Amino acid sequence: MTFPIQHALLHPHRAPSATVSALSLEKTFSLDFRPVEAARYPLLGLAQAAMAAGGTAPAIYNAANEVAVAAFLAGARPSLRFRGPWNRFSPA
Repeated sequence: MTFPIQHALLHPHRAPSATVSALSLEKTFSLDFRPVEAARYPLLGLAQAAMAAGGTAPAIYNAANEVAVAAFLAGARPSLRFRGPWNRFSPA
């Protein structure tokens, strides 16, 4: 996160890049995308619904995610395999 923060703070005067040349993703590797497995990522549908609803729905969804992660990191939740805060979120 250091580079993105520095990049934002120094706008419009950017600091010189530490890399000699630009990164070429085509030469480094390729990306292959496959359909998402809904059973493996059960909250993705809710995230997509929040994006489709627009307005503040995506921010509310993100806030619920932050609460869940904070609870997990504080030891209040034994795992991230739960839907707790998201159950109270409805983008409709």
